[in-house]
Amino acid sequence: MRKQDVRFVLGLVLAGFFWGCATTVQDPSDLPPWAQMIPPSDTEEVLLVGYGVGETRGAATQAAYRDIEDQILQILIARFDPLARGLTDQQGEALLLVSQERRHHLLRQDSFRALRSDGSHERFLLLLYEKDDIASDLDRIDAVLAEATAAVSAPRQDKDQQGAREEEPSRETGALEAVEALLKGPIPSSREERVGRLEEALSAAARLTLTATPGEVRTALGQPLEQPLLVRLSDQGAQKDLPGVPLAVVLQDPPLEGRQARHRASVTTGSSGVGSFRIPEPSLAGLSRIVFRPEEAGIALERWREALEEEELPGEDRPELILLQALEERLSAEVRLRIDSGAAEIPTAVIMIDRDIAGLPIPSRESTRGAIQHFQEEGFTLVPADISPATVRALSDLSRVTIADLYDLLPFELLSSAERIVLGTASILRFDESEGVTVVISLEAAAFDLRRDQELARIHLEERVSGRDARNTLRSAFLSAGRRAARQLAPRLP
Repeated sequence: MRKQDVRFVLGLVLAGFFWGCATTVQDPSDLPPWAQMIPPSDTEEVLLVGYGVGETRGAATQAAYRDIEDQILQILIARFDPLARGLTDQQGEALLLVSQERRHHLLRQDSFRALRSDGSHERFLLLLYEKDDIASDLDRIDAVLAEATAAVSAPRQDKDQQGAREEEPSRETGALEAVEALLKGPIPSSREERVGRLEEALSAAARLTLTATPGEVRTALGQPLEQPLLVRLSDQGAQKDLPGVPLAVVLQDPPLEGRQARHRASVTTGSSGVGSFRIPEPSLAGLSRIVFRPEEAGIALERWREALEEEELPGEDRPELILLQALEERLSAEVRLRIDSGAAEIPTAVIMIDRDIAGLPIPSRESTRGAIQHFQEEGFTLVPADISPATVRALSDLSRVTIADLYDLLPFELLSSAERIVLGTASILRFDESEGVTVVISLEAAAFDLRRDQELARIHLEERVSGRDARNTLRSAFLSAGRRAARQLAPRLP
C-alpha cells in the first residue's frame, strides 16, 4: 500500500462537542487532549477516537466500540473501493464482517471515562489502526469474498437437510417480532390500553439498533451516486444482527413550493444483517432525507398514527402520540443527502412569451419580469435576452420548442453570451369578470443547456389570481406565474 498522511477519524463529532451538549460532573479541562482536539502526529497510522454513552459503564463501552466499528468500516470502504465505483451486497457484507472482527483487536493508546449529571456514563477510546492491520483486513475481505463465491459455485449436498433449513424462518423470535406483535391487530379503544401497548413496544424496541452508513452524503446535482448506503439492524438483547428483514425506504425530496415529494423503495438485510441501498440519482438541489424502517413495523406505525390523529382532543395531553413518536424515532435510521448545484454561476438568459386569450403574443413582459426577479434573488448570472417581435412570433407558433429551434431562431449575440436558455410561454387560460376579475394563467417552461445541447428540465403550471381591476389583475397573474416557474426550475438545474 502507498503511504498515507496521518488521518484521525473521529466519532460522530469531536469529543469537545459532546461536552458542550451535555452537562457533566467533571470539568471539561479534565478531558485528555486527544479527546478535545485532533492530536498532532507524524506517523503513518490511523488514530481512531471512539465515543459512547450509556446507562452503565458497560453500555457506554459497547457504544464506543460500535462507533469504532463504523469508523473502521469507512476506512476499509475507502481503501477497498478507492474510485467509489460502488459495492455489491456481498462486498458490503464482507466489509462489515471484517470491521466487526477488527474492532476489539486494535492497539489501545488511551481511554477515559466520564459521568454525566443525569447519571449516564461516557466513554472515550483512543485506538491505533496500524497499517499492517489495514493490509491484513483488506486481504481478509478478499478471502471472505472468495469463500462466498466458492460456496455458491460448489455442488449442493445434503439436499434434504438444506431444504429443511430453507423452510426455517430467516430470523429467530426477538425484539423486532415483539414490537410487530404489539403493534399489529386492533388498536385498543381506551387510552390506558393504548399507552400500555406502546410502552411495551417501546421497551422491546429499545433492544434494537438500526443504523445507516454514512449518515450524510454530499454530491452535485446531475452526478450519479455510486457508493451505496449500508443499513444494519441489530438485536442488542440477543447480541446479534438480524438477517432477512425487509426495510422500507422513504426518500424525501427538498421542499418545493411548500410541498415535499416522497418516494418509496425497499431493501432487505443480508445474511450478516446488513442491507445495501443505492441512492437514485437526485433530481432536485437541496437537502433530502432518506429514512429506513423495518417494513412491517413501519406499516403498523402508520396505522397507529392515522388512528390517533383522527381523534380530536384539544387541550388534552396526548401521551400516546409522545410514545408513538419515540417509537418511530427508535425504529428509524436517517441519512441526510445534500445536493449542490452550480447553476447560479452559469450565464443564463430568460425568455417568457405572454399570450392573450386568443393565444396571440402580447407586448406584456410580466412573466419574464417575475422569473427574472426570482432568479436574481437566487444569485443567478443572467444575461440580457433582447429578441425581435418576429422571433417572438416564430417561437410562439411552435407547439414545443426544441434546442434546434433555439439555434435556428435566436440571434447570434444571445447564443454566444448565454450558456443556458430558460424559455416559457404563459397564456391566459381563463378570464372571468362575473364577480370581480379572475384570471387563470397556464405556463409551460423549459431550460436548455447550450453547452451540452440538451433539455435540462420542463415544467407546467397554472396560476389563479383574483382582483378588482382587469389590467392590474392580468399583470399580477403573469408576474406570479413567472416567479413560480423560476421557483420550480431553479432547483432542477445542475
